[in-house]
Amino acid sequence: MQTDRAEDRDGVPQPSPMAAAYEAYLNGDFAACFAILDTAATSAPAEQREAVLLRARALLRQHRPDDVVALVGPALAHFVGIDEACTARMLHAVAVMRNGSLDRGFGLLAEVDAAARSLCAHRTIRAEIAYWIAYGYWLRRDYTNALRQAAVAEAARADVVSVRAASLRGFVAVAKERYPEALALFQSALHAYDACRERDPDLAERLLVQIASLELTLRSATITGTHTSRSEIVRIPEAGARVPGVFRMQIAALDGWLYAFDGERANAYRNVRVAEELAPTVPWRMWALANRANIALAFGDTAIAVHPDDPRYVAI
Repeated sequence: MQTDRAEDRDGVPQPSPMAAAYEAYLNGDFAACFAILDTAATSAPAEQREAVLLRARALLRQHRPDDVVALVGPALAHFVGIDEACTARMLHAVAVMRNGSLDRGFGLLAEVDAAARSLCAHRTIRAEIAYWIAYGYWLRRDYTNALRQAAVAEAARADVVSVRAASLRGFVAVAKERYPEALALFQSALHAYDACRERDPDLAERLLVQIASLELTLRSATITGTHTSRSEIVRIPEAGARVPGVFRMQIAALDGWLYAFDGERANAYRNVRVAEELAPTVPWRMWALANRANIALAFGDTAIAVHPDDPRYVAI
């Protein structure tokens, strides 16, 4: 990563365009990252390759593997240096795997993993490769090897990469119906995420959904809802403009049920209303309305369950 700084007219150091783009990426502001990369003029080959890799990372985070394959695939032979070449091959392999070609992408990942280990690539790169291999095993329902590779990535303490690996262990626990263990793993992963330099709102929201769902499933005298600590996370997106999302909507809906179980009618309906506001599409809004109807019936509020604009609901 280049960190050269230019000076403005007052002699105050300013971050280079690549440094600014990388900072935007770390903050989860992909629109700003792309805008900087689109306007930054550089003739240095190293910075051009760095820009391609950063753009590919942002595209993967936006779930656009087709674009990553088209961007990185033709340029693979042009990347130089062990870390740079391994990163490019990894991003390409992951995109292939997530693009529907699981076996081919997984095979490419295995090749780059062997190269990264034999050539002693940077430990963070090796940790990231290990995580994606674990993810590939997860897709294959090979939980033993998924856990083995996730442990490698988690032990590297590679910022958000290690948190993703920890969360994958939680999903394996869910798949094996070990729900208390899964809840503890997701809670631990969320705590570790708080200390990460890189922000990944999708990861944080995914963890919160799993925690809320498991709290609801395991509701008892010893497992209670931590929903009060999620309210602001649900309402306020992290850095970068983001549209309402399914995860945040589901968190609010689940919290509505947790409050309902506490007998807190006003808080239950408040979260139900948040879920309706966050619904990203008409079908999801119908889902949120159905969820409200079920909670209303649980409270015996038949009118609120039947009429979306019932004044008693609006007044709560």
